[in-house]
Order: sequence, then structure tokens, then C-alpha cells
Amino acid sequence: MERRRQPKPYYMTYPILKEIKEAEKEKRDWDYFRQLYGREIKQYLKEVKKTVDTLEDKDSFIYHEYPDQNRLEEKTEEIVNRIGGGDRVNREMLRHLIMLLFYDEIYGRRNNL
Repeated sequence: MERRRQPKPYYMTYPILKEIKEAEKEKRDWDYFRQLYGREIKQYLKEVKKTVDTLEDKDSFIYHEYPDQNRLEEKTEEIVNRIGGGDRVNREMLRHLIMLLFYDEIYGRRNNL
């Protein structure tokens, strides 16, 4: 005796729903881990977001397939200068941190996170 397969419900016939759910989960994860940042890091992130907001344009270099590394470093340095910093060692560590936050923010904007 052959068993008949049950038809799928209408909403399950569209695989795009699975992609939407995955995107929503990624966004929740993104937001959750960002809220775990410490107070000082959140302040730095605000400065980074201000900079990326000024670059938010469909023709902006941040949306190029491979953004220009020199321009990314220039913008990173601008943010570091706005924030300030202590001695040379602390400033270098701050620069690396800002660079990570900056690249991360760009990644999030490029991927609608």
C-alpha cells in the first residue's frame, strides 16, 4: 500500500520565509551582543555610528565591493582624534578598537543588521 504525501501548507511553499526568519535571528543576535558592550565601548560606538551616518549614501565607498583601506584608516583616525586618547600606547590600542568597531558597523550596514 502506497502512502500519500500530505500537501504542504501554503505558507511553507515559499522558502523566503526561512531566509527572513534567519535574518531576524541574525539581527537579534547582533543587537544582543552589542548591548553587552561596556559603557565606554558604547560611547565609542556612538562616535563610530555618527561617522558611518555621514557616509550613508548608496554611492559611498563603504558600499564598494572592496572599500578602500586608506579611506577606512583615514576615517578611523578621524574618530580617534575626536575621542582623544592618552599616551602613545593607549592611543594605539584605542585606534585598533575604533577600527574594529568601525569595520563592524560598516559590515552591519552593508548587511542590513
